[in-house]
Amino acid sequence: MFGTDIPSVIFTVKIILFLPFLIAAAFQDLRAETVSDSVWAAAAAVLLPVIMIDAFFGGLQGPVRSAAAGILMFVFASVCFYFKIFGGADCKVFVLLAFFFPPDFCSFSFSFMPSFPLLIFSVFSSFPVSVLMNSLAAAVLFSFFPMLQRFGADTRDIGCLFRFEVPFLFPFVLGFITAAVFGNLIFKTLFLIFVFVFFQGNL
Repeated sequence: MFGTDIPSVIFTVKIILFLPFLIAAAFQDLRAETVSDSVWAAAAAVLLPVIMIDAFFGGLQGPVRSAAAGILMFVFASVCFYFKIFGGADCKVFVLLAFFFPPDFCSFSFSFMPSFPLLIFSVFSSFPVSVLMNSLAAAVLFSFFPMLQRFGADTRDIGCLFRFEVPFLFPFVLGFITAAVFGNLIFKTLFLIFVFVFFQGNL
């Protein structure tokens, strides 16, 4: 996933710069059950110059994709926050992730338009989406351990059946690193199984 060309180097720099803020947010969430907005503001301030450098080398399509992905993720995160699916910190990290690591939907459309399953695969294997999927999968795995969860009997936890003792941002960090290095292993594995079964049934 990491190359020596300019886009790959910029991509790697963004990962290296974003990861410390993500780890700091996870530990802050563990200690105080909240994440200060200053963490996300500092992350944005550090990564914005990289977006400008990317625009200098690659043109305005990079910032445009970032803005579009950030807006779409903001709408999605706002809906999830309203229905108490995600907390405020989760929504903020999703929006930042989409903004700084936007998928290239245009290249997906032109490259995989003849095959709709491959189009879906390419989109869900892109970096921002794969991070979300890997992180959610890691959170689900944590939920199966009784020592790491307790039933949300508090009536104030409306819409939350289980309250995780391990903050969601911790498996999110794991998902971020996994997706950055390997891509979306879970989705790719399921897709390969689907392709194998489909083609086996049509032999």
